[in-house]
Parts: sequence; structure tokens; C-alpha cells
Amino acid sequence: MHVIADTHYELPVAVVVTCASASESPILRQRIGERFAEQPVLTERCDDFSTDRGLDAGETKALLWNTYRIRPLIDTRELWCAEKQESGFDPSSTITRPLFPDRTDTLVHTEMGNVRCRCPQTGEVRDLVFQGFAADRDTLKYRCPAAYVGEYVPGRRDLPRRRRCRSRCLWPDRSHQDFRTDRRSFVPTPHGSPSWHGGYNRRTALE
Repeated sequence: MHVIADTHYELPVAVVVTCASASESPILRQRIGERFAEQPVLTERCDDFSTDRGLDAGETKALLWNTYRIRPLIDTRELWCAEKQESGFDPSSTITRPLFPDRTDTLVHTEMGNVRCRCPQTGEVRDLVFQGFAADRDTLKYRCPAAYVGEYVPGRRDLPRRRRCRSRCLWPDRSHQDFRTDRRSFVPTPHGSPSWHGGYNRRTALE
């Protein structure tokens, strides 16, 4: 049984029963389209849509935001496997990949969409400071943590001048990440942020 419910009033708005062998994600996207077509007022009232990680899919997150401008609060599964096959991989470490492979190797991101920086001198990794989401540009805004607190970073001198900022940090003072190319990892409300947890906890309480 698949139930879509209002997490504010805790009332179901759509229910469908399928056989257990049916794939859940396509059913969810179908029900979302049918329900919002039948009740367009729900689209206007709905700010976010949350499900557990079993329904994590880039297509679903893209449908919610691209079509309905509804923020997906969907837990992300860890599917990256290539790094786990490499020799010397530490199972306790978090896998990261370059954010801009063709531009810089100091900015990386996790599968959850958390953006981080790596000092080229010390190897220390820091989380960038989330500065909000620009809906008109479909862009997540992050700021260098060193610039945010006015901290000097030794590795700054190892970077070309064009990759430094006035605040003596490792990368430009503000990094605008266009997430339209990876809707699964990058969402308007970043995974793990206070706003993300607030909406996701309402789903947990309702379930």
C-alpha cells in the first residue's frame, strides 16, 4: 500500500495498492502526477515532499522541483561503489568526488550533496558554509569556511592567483553550484541541513 499524506494535518491525500513486485519509484512519480493534476490546489499548498531512502531517485527529485517547484526531502542512498574497490580504501571514510573535475581538484562533494574543500598543502577537508538557495537561478550558494570566520589557510599560496579570494582562502569567496546536472545529490534544501531535518522529521512522525 502506497500512501501520500499531508504531514501538517496528518491526513492521506492519495492511496494505491499494488503487487509487491512493482517498482516503487515509478509508481510514486505516477501518483504525484495524477494527484496534482486532479487537485492543483495541492501543488500550490505543497512546499516540500519527503520520502525515505528506498524511494531515492534523481527522476523523482527532478519531477518535484522542475515541474512543481516542490522541494524534495528524500534521504539519499549510498550507491557509489567504484571507490570502494580501490586498494587502500578506508570503509570508515566518506567517499568524495571532485565538484568541478575540469576546473579544480580542491572542491569535492559527497554522495549526499555536501560540498567540501581540501587544502592542497595539509590535506585537511572542511565543509563549505551553506548560504542559501537562489531559486531564480537554480543555484546553491556556499561560502569558504576560512573566509566566513576570517581564518588564514596555509595552502592558499599553493593555488594560482585566479583561484584565491580576497579573504585568503582556498577558492573563490562564494561558490555557486548549479545542481541541474545532478538532481539526485544536489537539492534546493541540502541533505542534513536544519530545514531538511525539520521536514523529514514530520514524515517520520506521520509514518
